[in-house]
Amino acid sequence: MRYAWVLAAIAVVTFVMTACGGGSDKSSTPAEQTYDAGIDQARQTPVSNSVREYAGQLCDPLQHLLENAGDTFASFATPATGDADFGALFAALGELKGPLGDFLDEMRNVTPPRDLEDYHNAFLEELEYTVDSLAALSGADLTGALAQPSPPPEPDTPPDLDAAVGQECGPQLRDLVDEFGGDFFNFDQGSDATPAPATGGVDEDVESANYTLLVHGVQDPYQPGDEFYAPAAGNRWVVVDVSITNNSGESQQYFVFDFKLKDADNFEYDAGFADAPQELDSGTLAAGDTLRGRIAFEVPETADITRLIYNPGFFGEDQIEIDLQ
Repeated sequence: MRYAWVLAAIAVVTFVMTACGGGSDKSSTPAEQTYDAGIDQARQTPVSNSVREYAGQLCDPLQHLLENAGDTFASFATPATGDADFGALFAALGELKGPLGDFLDEMRNVTPPRDLEDYHNAFLEELEYTVDSLAALSGADLTGALAQPSPPPEPDTPPDLDAAVGQECGPQLRDLVDEFGGDFFNFDQGSDATPAPATGGVDEDVESANYTLLVHGVQDPYQPGDEFYAPAAGNRWVVVDVSITNNSGESQQYFVFDFKLKDADNFEYDAGFADAPQELDSGTLAAGDTLRGRIAFEVPETADITRLIYNPGFFGEDQIEIDLQ
């Protein structure tokens, strides 16, 4: 469940748990030990002075976000499995608008060091897009969100920022992380390792824990039949033809926003709407069923597209990466 406009929100919490080593309960559990180990590892990781200065300014905004939206984030720990849960999920997403708007306001007051200004501004742009998209949601459907313009490229996070946040913010966030517990942060197994994605190429069945993905082909560039769907100046449409098979043994929700394109410069691009024939939507996939559809991505004209990423889970247990070259 990684909708494009929600991922920026979820990424904030993922960012905290990555930097701080996950959640824990009040007893000495593997999850608690993982949290402590994550803090210790962060402290042993070299970070630049500018990144440390920047991370120190993030502690209060992150604390306030967890205080205001932690219960809503925690509700995402259990995937939606039915129509009622699906509606409740979208209602919960609407509840994030206020806390994320406040978080955005606080982040606007952060003064980044000069070498991090580009990253900070890109992160603000991503947050603005997320807040606007959450505001566009109506009821329990994707109509409002689909009307949003194509999202900005995700910023390339400084490699030592996670460690810096762990060093600077770990102790301050400890009580809040404890409150949510290890199950929310997926550390109930005491492991902080991200599962390796299943990988393959075009015309190959690539299987993860619960899904099989097949890329039939790529249309690059794609020319919409209606000029209303023309890409922005300097951009082009790329359309990927995919099939998803549900191997889990139970019904699963599927979302077009679970897909991203990645280019040779490591920028990622979210799904858009180009009015392509048989364009993939979102819905429920029964156990054993296969669904085929086309997914459109708006990318810069100069982008060298390399991979399709499918990530239907919060924690990467079902991530699949397809080499498109």
